[in-house]
Amino acid sequence: MALRVETNPLEAVYVVLLLHGLDGAGDALRILVDEASKIERSVERTG
Repeated sequence: MALRVETNPLEAVYVVLLLHGLDGAGDALRILVDEASKIERSVERTG
C-alpha cells in the first residue's frame, strides 16, 4: 500500500487523532495553530 501525502491540514489533524488518540492532541493542536498563523499572516499582508 502506498503512503498517502496529506495536503489538507484538517485531514492531517484527523489522521494524528485517529492514530494516536488524545496522545496526539498536542500535535493536532500545533497543526491547527500553524494553519491559523498562516491565514493571519496572509490577511495582514493583504489588509
